[in-house]
Amino acid sequence: MPSRDEVLAKAVELVEQAQKAGITLRLMGSAAVGLHCPRHAHLQADLGRPITDLDFLAPGKDNRQVREFLVGRGCIPDEEVFTYFGKSRHVYRYPAIALQVDIFFDELSFCHPIDFRNRLHLDSPTITATDILLEKMQIVKINLKDLIDTTILLLEHPVETHDNDTINVAYLISLLQKDWGFWYTFNLNLEKVRRYSRELATLSREEKDLVEARADAISKALAACPKTVQWRLRQRIGARARWYNEVDEAEY
Repeated sequence: MPSRDEVLAKAVELVEQAQKAGITLRLMGSAAVGLHCPRHAHLQADLGRPITDLDFLAPGKDNRQVREFLVGRGCIPDEEVFTYFGKSRHVYRYPAIALQVDIFFDELSFCHPIDFRNRLHLDSPTITATDILLEKMQIVKINLKDLIDTTILLLEHPVETHDNDTINVAYLISLLQKDWGFWYTFNLNLEKVRRYSRELATLSREEKDLVEARADAISKALAACPKTVQWRLRQRIGARARWYNEVDEAEY
């Protein structure tokens, strides 16, 4: 099996080769956390968080070219996934690193849909730290791996109002002030991250305080921001009705 560093190097290589071919690929998921958090990425290994696959986002307009590009580099497509979901998702087996490669086009559509069409140009080789956070926080049944990744993300990035290597709280507000369901899931998960980080023996007292302070800054901004009429109407119903899309664990 290739090492973590070899996997990350191969992921960056794919992004760079795709760019030369006129194709936009941006890494997300655990590998993106590993690349976007160089000072704290060691915690993934320290806490037993493996990189189990490579997940990328790409523009829908590049759909056909992505398949040709990856097949040309030895990736083997899952034809069943391609037949049923080819416009929104491709799955490949990548023998060179013995991992699965998932490509999502334009958006993620799991518990809470996230549109990335105007975001992929903001960072490289990964999506932005803000978008990685959204990717993690939309998962209703968030698991240990995602709590680890989110803790690392908050350790590494300050909370600001721009996308220059920060958590852009202004962008979070622009999305969540319109969507009570996603707002609710996001806040539930942020509290789970707080509780998880407090119990981590691996972190120093200062690091735990930093994670909590940044989580608090985000939650306070989301609580204080003006909400749309649609948000307020959905809030009245609350969690009495399902506020998210049901997703089978195997779909992630």
